[in-house]
Amino acid sequence: MAKNKTASKGAPVQTVQFGSIEWRGKNKDIARLVITHPCQEPGQRKKRYENLGRISPKEAEAKRVEHFIKYQSSSNTKEDKTFGQLVEQWKAYRWQIKELKPKTKQRYNELLDQRILPFLKDKRLKDIKPSDIEKLLVDIKNGKRKDTRRGPLSSRTQLHYYVLLRSIFAYAHGNQDITYNPVKKELRPTVKQARIKSYSREDSMQLLSALSKTDLMHQSIISLTLSIGC
Repeated sequence: MAKNKTASKGAPVQTVQFGSIEWRGKNKDIARLVITHPCQEPGQRKKRYENLGRISPKEAEAKRVEHFIKYQSSSNTKEDKTFGQLVEQWKAYRWQIKELKPKTKQRYNELLDQRILPFLKDKRLKDIKPSDIEKLLVDIKNGKRKDTRRGPLSSRTQLHYYVLLRSIFAYAHGNQDITYNPVKKELRPTVKQARIKSYSREDSMQLLSALSKTDLMHQSIISLTLSIGC
């Protein structure tokens, strides 16, 4: 399977993850989708084509992603599709259509590769129950960190795992791969708010007393900050 690239109008054929976008015409402004299947049956055509007309590179790439998702859905029955296959299909939709930033993609990959995929990758979607998700979230909460820091993962990181899981299974539900989302709202981790220490009355009085030695601008800013509690 070829490496994914952006569908731009530079070259006659733009290689992509599934199929390719071919720019035709005198001005290379007419798009044609070249659909290639990774697995070929004997006697089956290796390629087929679909003319897309004069559309933007972004619209052409969206068409390519749409065909990829349809292929994934047809090549794997809903009974046999695994979570790993679902993730690849979700990425094709989420990463291309939603135009995620590179850092966001990297973060998603980290969460998936470190804990989610090792636990769920080979499980069939129909076999994944809320109890499996609950066990995974408990393992995430109590498991060892993958970095050099001590202690458990922060409650905010645990929430990131939950939100990612819920997003993936919500996509599967919308695609009718599953009949319900096993990532229940009741499993959502609670984010602990950091305790902020405020100035005491004595501290505030000392600060206000010291303001007399500063310029008027800083006196106004600090006095306003103390009065509104920021």
